[in-house]
Amino acid sequence: MATEENLKSLFATIGEFVCVFAQCETMLHCLLREITNLPDSSARIIFSGMGNTYLIKTLKDLIATSKAPDEVKTQLNEIFEQFNKITKMRNHIMHRWNDFSSENMVITTNKLTAKKRISEDIPYDHKTIKSAVTDLYMITASCELWVYDRAVHSIKIIKERIPKGILNNAIKPIFPSLLGSDYTWRYKPLSLKNTD
Repeated sequence: MATEENLKSLFATIGEFVCVFAQCETMLHCLLREITNLPDSSARIIFSGMGNTYLIKTLKDLIATSKAPDEVKTQLNEIFEQFNKITKMRNHIMHRWNDFSSENMVITTNKLTAKKRISEDIPYDHKTIKSAVTDLYMITASCELWVYDRAVHSIKIIKERIPKGILNNAIKPIFPSLLGSDYTWRYKPLSLKNTD
């Protein structure tokens, strides 16, 4: 049974997850506008309101046809794939019934809304959600580097919130050939459970 203290911690993590997801989503939109080379005002009109599935598909297609080095294309595709996985988790938490009775876990279910009588219960433990938050910060920083040639905000948060051991093992140089600088930030995918 979940204690009040466990619930407060879990709710705080879910709240951070939702906020950081929104920041990451925004930065992916900025990345899309940047790589199209359209005037910003035109790109905002064309791409506003684009859902995540189509956003990621468009980014992947644009990167695939770009002259970027294969290493950069691979890195970006890893980022996009991980964002897709985290988007599924976010959709489950945000759009399904959530059961918080288990300790340090939320179990999402569609049993009240499923078209068929077969329901799907998916558990997300506190550690998995925290790991997704870390990945979202990393993805956001990666996009900031691409778009602005800096990632001051995300890197500051990453340094403050992620334990040094994880930080040193998780992040590698990002896009050095493209940016021409020796950045030490590189997103590494978290292995989330496939929820298909």
